[in-house]
Amino acid sequence: MVDLSARTDRLDAYLDERGLEAVWFARPNGFAWLTGGDNVVDADATTGVAAAGYDGDLRVVTDTIEVERLADEELPEAFAVESFPWHAGSLAEAVAE
Repeated sequence: MVDLSARTDRLDAYLDERGLEAVWFARPNGFAWLTGGDNVVDADATTGVAAAGYDGDLRVVTDTIEVERLADEELPEAFAVESFPWHAGSLAEAVAE
């Protein structure tokens, strides 16, 4: 099990210092740091198929194709998982919403 308290404390300080509301991680190394999981499907892509975000709450956004697999195999229960239709937009658009 991943201990998220040290990470969320660090992110709280980061958000406060910079006056930000949220931070998102879509690159595999950042996603793995926050979640302990893997968002890689295409090894050649610079971003994964999901983004992990923190705004006081832990969330992951991914498309409907990957949502069940990520929730079951890659993410601690602390993360709320949201999905968007795979054909309707991009990960960046879903995070922006």
